[in-house]
Amino acid sequence: MSMSEEQVSRAVTRLDEKGIQRDAGSGSSEWADEDFDTESYYEDNGQSNAKTTFFHWDDSLPRGADREKWKRLSELNYGKRDDDNSHRAWKAGKVNDARLFCDHLDLDERKTELVIEMAEEIDFDKFGNYTTEQVIVAACSLVSDRDTTNFEDRIITRDEYKELMEVANMGSSEYRHIRQAIRERTEYF
Repeated sequence: MSMSEEQVSRAVTRLDEKGIQRDAGSGSSEWADEDFDTESYYEDNGQSNAKTTFFHWDDSLPRGADREKWKRLSELNYGKRDDDNSHRAWKAGKVNDARLFCDHLDLDERKTELVIEMAEEIDFDKFGNYTTEQVIVAACSLVSDRDTTNFEDRIITRDEYKELMEVANMGSSEYRHIRQAIRERTEYF
């Protein structure tokens, strides 16, 4: 589709207003015949808008050993071996777990914020073989039971909490040990 003379005139006027001149030596004599959106608000900021992402499984990439190099480059592009990125991703995963567990247990906003803070701040290496999910589930019970005065109202008696314990592969023995470890190894309790 070619531009009308009026569209070309408006485009040239806009280019002149911005101080942009056509390079006559570029060899592109068809510039006026290209589609040109004269109503666009787009202004060239001098940066490329080209897509720089590639997919290592793309058939257009070389096969064999070269494909493995492309795969490794793609993994590096998405943060593999970047200690800072992997730590952020790991921490975000723990925060998401904490939020999910609190939602499942229907904890109020104040308690949820405390569990999330604990997930962000606790040094999980201090808990040995216990998984981070087990520690977070136990932290939920400590936070929930903090204001409970009736023994029968504790969170461990609720079906939702028993489901979380099962998901975290945690029995009552681990439950007690982890709660005690949280009390001893953190400043929250």
